[in-house]
Amino acid sequence: MAGVQDVKVPNLMPCSDIATKEEKFVDMMSAVEEGRMGYYKADVGSRSEGHFVIRAPESLYSAIAFVPTLAVAPKGKRLGLLICIFLPLFSSGVMSAIAQIAATYYVMLMNIDNKDAFNKSNPNESICERDDVSSLLSLICLCVFTMTCLADVQVSFDFLNYINRVPNRIGDEEETELLNQNNASAISVKKSHTNQRNEEFMVETFGAGGFTKMERLWAYFWFLIKIGSELFVILAGGGFVLHSPDHETLILNAVALAFILDIDDAAYKYSITDMQKTALKSFPNFGLIMTENVVPAQMKFTTYQGCKQFLGSYFQILALFGICTVSWYANC
Repeated sequence: MAGVQDVKVPNLMPCSDIATKEEKFVDMMSAVEEGRMGYYKADVGSRSEGHFVIRAPESLYSAIAFVPTLAVAPKGKRLGLLICIFLPLFSSGVMSAIAQIAATYYVMLMNIDNKDAFNKSNPNESICERDDVSSLLSLICLCVFTMTCLADVQVSFDFLNYINRVPNRIGDEEETELLNQNNASAISVKKSHTNQRNEEFMVETFGAGGFTKMERLWAYFWFLIKIGSELFVILAGGGFVLHSPDHETLILNAVALAFILDIDDAAYKYSITDMQKTALKSFPNFGLIMTENVVPAQMKFTTYQGCKQFLGSYFQILALFGICTVSWYANC
């Protein structure tokens, strides 16, 4: 196209001819330490956050739990005003929960009716070993469905982990005045820490504000709604997949269950405003540090989190096949 010229893209990875020249190599290393280029850019970024970061999950229920409680200043927390601003968001959460639970309930009823009808007509046969349905395809659909459910459960526990990291408000006049000045109920700060290897970390955490007791109960309530609906789908959906009479119905049933799981995600994308989404994304990421030195509790990388990072992938595989095995024997 006329008027367009090729622009040479800079090489961000250190190559051999640069590394052999000491002067350029030193310049390159300084650029790496500043986080501008090179293999170690990610490592420099991790030192600005910590080795492990807990983020507020972007979901409908976390938005309901966090945005009205942490993104609104104490002076704006009047019941009528909160209802006026967040009524569409609250309504979306309530209707999503009702829709998920009701849809799963009808799935359970259909599964019971199908199983009773099969047992009456074929008393000596197993409903999971039909000639028209491949056991391999049934197992694949069951594993994919279970994996989808467990991925949502993992987001729920990230939600819970973030709730537990938010501190309680002191509630005195000085804190309230500070929060009102910043138009929020939580203010984040960055704290510096140097570990035993002389690596400096800049970790963001809450410096003032947080939840009141009622706000923390509000957040826990929506966590229970989210995790409860997901576990209900797991319990009712396994049999719905395994009891399918043919291949077409088997795949359609698995897709239908995935649709039920995505009801809250669809409601989140449809009902949340850009301002509410920005507020949810603006909450601090809790950076945790792996160190033997004494650090504040909100910066500590615990043994549980270490096991989760290094053994979690093995546990997830075992949990997937374990739940699928239990579901197979329970429904067949």
